[in-house]
Amino acid sequence: MRSSSRLSSLLFIVVLTLLAGCSRKDPEDVKVTLADGKLVIVNNSGADIYHHTSDAIGSAWIPASLPNIRIADGVSRVFGIDDRLFRENGIRVNWWHRGSKYPDSDIYGADRVRKVLFDAAAVNAVLPKLPDPAIEQAAAASLATVCRDRVVLAAWTDRRARGAEPSETPPDTAAEGIPSGCQDMVRDCTAAKDCASRLTAERKSLDDLRAGTGFAPTDYLNKPRTVAPGIVNQGVAVDTAANPAAAPAVPLARPGATTTTSAASPVVLELANVCRERTLLDAWDKATSRNAGSNTAPPDFSLAAVPWSCRDLVRDCEPQKSCAAVLAEQKAVLQEVRMRVRR
Repeated sequence: MRSSSRLSSLLFIVVLTLLAGCSRKDPEDVKVTLADGKLVIVNNSGADIYHHTSDAIGSAWIPASLPNIRIADGVSRVFGIDDRLFRENGIRVNWWHRGSKYPDSDIYGADRVRKVLFDAAAVNAVLPKLPDPAIEQAAAASLATVCRDRVVLAAWTDRRARGAEPSETPPDTAAEGIPSGCQDMVRDCTAAKDCASRLTAERKSLDDLRAGTGFAPTDYLNKPRTVAPGIVNQGVAVDTAANPAAAPAVPLARPGATTTTSAASPVVLELANVCRERTLLDAWDKATSRNAGSNTAPPDFSLAAVPWSCRDLVRDCEPQKSCAAVLAEQKAVLQEVRMRVRR
């Protein structure tokens, strides 16, 4: 019986020893990785750790075991790393266990600081590629005008809703200045290099706002053509054989603009004319019922304001220097619409 008791005791001690050995963790078991555009720190060291992250060049700092930089045992933390300094210099991650108190202080220092380095190539490999600077510059220029159009139209819509706006058709925004809020948006997106994505969102907001006004393309016929102060109408030939009543387009420049700018170029003005006729003629044809054999002629579109879509077409093609190609496409579509109307 005694030998059996001794054997049981020995087995119990062995099991306890093994369990104790298994419960101990490696104090260096801290994994620092880059994944999916994030920095991940996983602590399996058996005790709390503390961390400090900077770009690889870094600056002077003192390790202090403070609660706001603590990662408990068994916990992982994820950090964003899409930062200019990280992209240019790489990342330095420092971590440590709590050490002794600093002299004459209640702040604990570090037992030993460990360093993990990621160079710039490793950082950029897990981050989205930066946009083309030329595309961002063009987007920033377009964003200013799209934002302006949205702000002006939103104010007009609000006045209409309150009964304080007598006009029936939305305002012409071409001669308006860029609001300060739009200037701030362009400044912020230029710094963040996300003007293209903001432009997409701003255009959607403008399109949704325009759709809510119920202002159809044919409504432009009821809006008198106006010329902003200080602008001289620059006329161009617009296939007068097919459209004898065609008149010069309203320049898409602001007050004070000279005729040497791209906004007053013949290609831009002709594009505005052709796009206007194509848009309104197509809308008129689809909305007008004609009896068989009737010869209803379309109205004179030359006194209509240049539609929003045509203004946007001009503004988008100018930064890309593609207005001539866009004009050729618009002429081809216009010819198709004219042939359909004549049948």
